[in-house]
Amino acid sequence: MVLRRGHQGGIATMSVKNKAQAEMLPPYRVSSVEKIEVPTDGSGDRWCHYILENGLSTISGRRTGTVKQVTKYAIDFAKELNGRRKSASYYSMSSRRKK
Repeated sequence: MVLRRGHQGGIATMSVKNKAQAEMLPPYRVSSVEKIEVPTDGSGDRWCHYILENGLSTISGRRTGTVKQVTKYAIDFAKELNGRRKSASYYSMSSRRKK
């Protein structure tokens, strides 16, 4: 079974056998938020790099804003990912090949 989560073009994929197994995974949390240089392709004068971790996976991203604004965004993003895991629908996959 595969549970897919995407955000702004990125997809994190992990294999799970059932909903109970997915719910046992550790929740995502904000690991760090740091100021960074403005990317060459970016606009705005304040940028930060954030990292979310759950012990098994790491999500890294960049966002415009102050450290406080990006921290709030990262916390909300982690909550969203954790909520998706609890409400994800699961389905059985079977081969369509005739026997």
